[in-house]
Amino acid sequence: MAPPAAPRRNARYTPVEADGPLPWHMVAAVPRIRADPLAFLASVQARWGDLVAFPMPRLPVVLVSSPAAARRVLVDNHRGWSKRTAQYGALSAVTGSGLLTSDGEVWRERRRTAQPAFHPGGLTAVAEQSVAAAARMRATWPAGGGVVDVDAGALQATLEVVGRTLFGADVAEDGERLVRAVLEALKVVVGRVRTPLAGWLPTPARRRL
Repeated sequence: MAPPAAPRRNARYTPVEADGPLPWHMVAAVPRIRADPLAFLASVQARWGDLVAFPMPRLPVVLVSSPAAARRVLVDNHRGWSKRTAQYGALSAVTGSGLLTSDGEVWRERRRTAQPAFHPGGLTAVAEQSVAAAARMRATWPAGGGVVDVDAGALQATLEVVGRTLFGADVAEDGERLVRAVLEALKVVVGRVRTPLAGWLPTPARRRL
């Protein structure tokens, strides 16, 4: 008869039956989390495995790293999970409760409204506008070569495609301004996730938003 499994050290901090860091591990790791979140998550996976439970208050927080577990969350049992997370909460401060951040019945209603845009004819229009936006982006690059900010260019091209296909608006002239606004908003979202201060505090980032 196999001996009983040793109790999890983090059992009192999370209802999820998975191992993971303890509260003082998280406190000690705050500088690493702020400096390089991806490297921190990689170190957590290397130490505790493909399913890690974090000792966070309120809703359980887990890190899923294996393809099989990711498929279970995103495909096989997608109705068992929600968007009630710190990340989506921070994002909704920028985008509102739209298709991207809504959940449950609200999401299903908005998904039905947006469904026509995903029909084959709608996707053909998106493809055509994407080709045109990519050509405009390429035309702005120096002919003799040089350093190009492809990330900013791709973001501007994407905003142009969204403006034309979803809103029937030409935003090409305002592209650079829109890119700056989107990047500033993303900084606020990431900052609120890393440092979840009360949303009403008048921080510099919140005032800029």
